[in-house]
Amino acid sequence: MNDKVKFWLMKAFEDWKVLEVEMALPEDEVSTSAVCFHSQQFVEKLLKAYLTMKNSPFGRTHVLEVLLESCKVQELNLLSIERDL
Repeated sequence: MNDKVKFWLMKAFEDWKVLEVEMALPEDEVSTSAVCFHSQQFVEKLLKAYLTMKNSPFGRTHVLEVLLESCKVQELNLLSIERDL
């Protein structure tokens, strides 16, 4: 695994750590905006790690749908992910 892929994965799991902390709180103490933000960031960075691994450029975007479309070009099996979104 190259350093750029590792970078995206490390960044993604930083967001995951925040999610773990937030989701362990009592329901009335959870910051839903933080959970939503870090969830989006986690998925975005995982998709970017995948695209980096495949040497597929993705430009400067934060739009999950755009990144997912780029991933689907790489792997047709990712079509099933779209159904779960």
